[in-house]
Amino acid sequence: MKNTQQSNTPEIANGDDLSLWDIVGFFQKNWKWLIGSVGMGMLAGLAYAFLAQEKYEASASVQMNSVNGSSVETPQALVEKLKLPNFYTDSTYASCGMQDKHDKGSLLVAALKAAVNPYTPTVEIKIRGNTPQQARECLGNIFEDIKTAQGLLAKPALELKNKEISFLEGELNSALKFKASGNTNISNPASDSKFSASVYYLALTVKNNDEIVYLTREIAELKASLEAPKTSDTKLITPIYAPEVKVSPKRGFITVAAMIAGFFIGTIILLLANIWEQQTNIRRARLGKPEAD
Repeated sequence: MKNTQQSNTPEIANGDDLSLWDIVGFFQKNWKWLIGSVGMGMLAGLAYAFLAQEKYEASASVQMNSVNGSSVETPQALVEKLKLPNFYTDSTYASCGMQDKHDKGSLLVAALKAAVNPYTPTVEIKIRGNTPQQARECLGNIFEDIKTAQGLLAKPALELKNKEISFLEGELNSALKFKASGNTNISNPASDSKFSASVYYLALTVKNNDEIVYLTREIAELKASLEAPKTSDTKLITPIYAPEVKVSPKRGFITVAAMIAGFFIGTIILLLANIWEQQTNIRRARLGKPEAD
């Protein structure tokens, strides 16, 4: 005898419209399975949350190296450089625990978070480690790599400024020696020739004094341009911050997400099983066989 009992599942295989009662019937029939899939998701989430390696985060703000008030590179350029695996030294990879990794370059680049501060010309850098100490040391070595690279960029400009200072100091010493030689002493004119000579030496004296004042001022300005705040090395705005608080895994979030995933996966599996059952019943009906219980 043909079984004519309808299934309490959504009729989605034969193209019929899906009603609210179909959905209610589906959950009434399969609620135990759904609870089981949610429970399995929760267990999987808890297992991962408690077995996953704890991570701690270190962060810092880096101020660019500057010479005479101009940064040696833009914060945007530094952020792009930090995406290059060959930017980092072997000591940095070792401090980050990646020295034995085959793809250590891509791992470090992916782990480091660098962004330009929208309010100040600085770069915010963050990285995670298995312990606060490891995260702090890793970020410290990354900062040293940045400092070294920007120091090389600043070197030509600093050398040029120092050469200019050395040249002007030589000119100043010559002017001071000329003044100290006594050639600029003026005697009372007794004749026209002596008067002309006195005027000449007076002009030299004025010129020599003006030159000394000018050179002294220029040297002072150049030296001031090589001192803070106009010229400064790459530095941290504040010390590296690495609190004793783990940032991952977030156990509550992972558990809830796993439960939601379990619910949706269980629903999809049950819907696929329902479609298979309906298709099987349709084929049986066409062959004149009773539907499967």
